Amino acid sequence: MTEIATIPTVRNLRRRWKPHKEHNAHTWYIKQRWTQILDEILARVYLMRCQLVHGAATYGGKLNRMSLKHCVTMMQRLLPALLLVWIDHGADEDWGAMCCPPMGRAGKPEVYVGARTPK
Repeated sequence: MTEIATIPTVRNLRRRWKPHKEHNAHTWYIKQRWTQILDEILARVYLMRCQLVHGAATYGGKLNRMSLKHCVTMMQRLLPALLLVWIDHGADEDWGAMCCPPMGRAGKPEVYVGARTPK
C-alpha cells in the first residue's frame, strides 16, 4: 500500500525532518525555494491541527501555545490568498463527490456531486 504524499502524518514528518543546513528556512529563503517553504509551513500547521483534534493539546494547557499562535498567524495570511486562487481557478469546476460525506437521516450518507445543493 502506498502512502499519500500530500497528507503528512506524524511518521512522515519525523522522517522528513533532518536538522542540517539544507533544511534551514533561512537557506530556503535565500535560494527562493518558495514551494519548499510553503510545504514545511503547511506540514507544521497540519501537525498542530492533529494535536488539537486528536487530543494532544488540552484546554488551558500551555505546552504548545506559541506554536498555535504561529499557526494562527500563518493561516490568517494564507487562507485569504488560497481562497482567491480557488475562486479564480477552481470554484466553477466539478470536484466530484465528497470523500467523507456527511451522514444524513437514518445514518445514510448524503452524496452531493460538485457544488450542487441538495434538493
